[in-house]
Amino acid sequence: MDFTPIYTELLGFWYLIPLFLFVGLSRTPWFKGFMGEVQVNLAAKFLLDRKQYHLTKDVTLPTSGGTTQINTSFSLD
Repeated sequence: MDFTPIYTELLGFWYLIPLFLFVGLSRTPWFKGFMGEVQVNLAAKFLLDRKQYHLTKDVTLPTSGGTTQINTSFSLD
């Protein structure tokens, strides 16, 4: 049996593979956290005055259950 016509037809939809991968990845907690970090960093970079505020990233603090990681900005005044 010749599957060439089916294979050729499926190749016409090659662009759906990256789309499905992106949709699947965008629903993971890792991706949501990553996008949240990007939004906060961009907001801090463009909305806060560099002369007045300093952005500190990836600060690891000890807690009773282990550690927690935060990003923060603070005023230099």
